[in-house]
Amino acid sequence: MDTVPIKPVCNACQGREFLPTGETYTLAGRTHDRVAKCQACDGTGKEVVWIDLKDFSHKLLKAVLTETEQVTQ
Repeated sequence: MDTVPIKPVCNACQGREFLPTGETYTLAGRTHDRVAKCQACDGTGKEVVWIDLKDFSHKLLKAVLTETEQVTQ
């Protein structure tokens, strides 16, 4: 079967691309957050999920029909 990639928001970083790892000090003595690239999405903020083409078309059709119903009401 054919599959297509979809890219939902990463669950680990909620689409922020980076995760806080702690705090550090600058030369002036101020603190700032340390961050590291999210390992789950490799710093893109989105995960690649492969789904079956038939399932994708059903989900797309359902979303379009739901949106059409909301507009007509």
